[in-house]
Amino acid sequence: MSVNQHQQQKNRHILADRNAAEAARDRYGRSGNAAHQTGAGGHSGHSPGRRRIRAAVIRRHVAAVSGRARRSVIEWNARSDFLEQIKKRRWEIFHGIRRIRRHRMREQIVDTLTHGTGFALAIAALVVLTVQAAITGGALRVAVCAIFGATLVILYAASTIYHALHHTRARRLFQRLDHISIFLLIAGSYTPFALINIGGAWGWSIFGIVWGIAIVGITLKAIIGERFEYLWVGMYLAMGWIAVIGLKPLMESIPGGGLALLVAGGGAYTAGVIFFAWEKLPFNHGIWHLFVLLGSLFHFIAAYQYVALA
Repeated sequence: MSVNQHQQQKNRHILADRNAAEAARDRYGRSGNAAHQTGAGGHSGHSPGRRRIRAAVIRRHVAAVSGRARRSVIEWNARSDFLEQIKKRRWEIFHGIRRIRRHRMREQIVDTLTHGTGFALAIAALVVLTVQAAITGGALRVAVCAIFGATLVILYAASTIYHALHHTRARRLFQRLDHISIFLLIAGSYTPFALINIGGAWGWSIFGIVWGIAIVGITLKAIIGERFEYLWVGMYLAMGWIAVIGLKPLMESIPGGGLALLVAGGGAYTAGVIFFAWEKLPFNHGIWHLFVLLGSLFHFIAAYQYVALA
């Protein structure tokens, strides 16, 4: 609606209020005159007190109508000024919106490329780990390396597709799959070291705990959806550092170099959360993706060196 149309509508409101005020004056005035004439004729006339009450009612009604008219004028003037400012600055607003959209699109491209690279590397990691484990020997060794590699592929595939599907209905589905796959990757990262390096009661206990938490987290994520974002981040961190309960058998079963790689990977994942939460930082999500890639690289090297080759 243009400014002229707003002004015309404002004038119609004011005219309607004035007509209502005049109608009230006419109605109450006619009633008062008729009553005065009836009283003068010696019939059922009204007293002066009754006429003063009626006059007061008329004044209140007229004041109310006038107040509404004044408020209408003020409101319409404010709306007209606002629309005039919008009209004057429309190109500035338009270009501002375009800049925001371009920046968001660039961020989505960076997010897609970072984890797209991770997806390609994850496929290579799956092949290398599985083949080397088969060469080293042992069905359990092959299985745990395949599980770790498969969870890498699932996470980076879901994340890449999610960020690539910008402004599509399927994006929400892959966002949920992306978050679910984080539970899978954390549990998958534990699997080789828990079952091959630690083994025994401790190893299988850690394996059962982390996969149990992963199943609970996946179920809750499927039910609740994207709400309580920081709850999920807290669960990811808790799962990632639950290994401290088995720190002693872990230190006894894995050499110092392997343990350092595991801690470095967990540290990279944890440090990336800082950038994930730093929403005002440009490309914060892409920076977080780089830390995720770094954490995956550390854990892959540890799995290859101390599980597949061992």
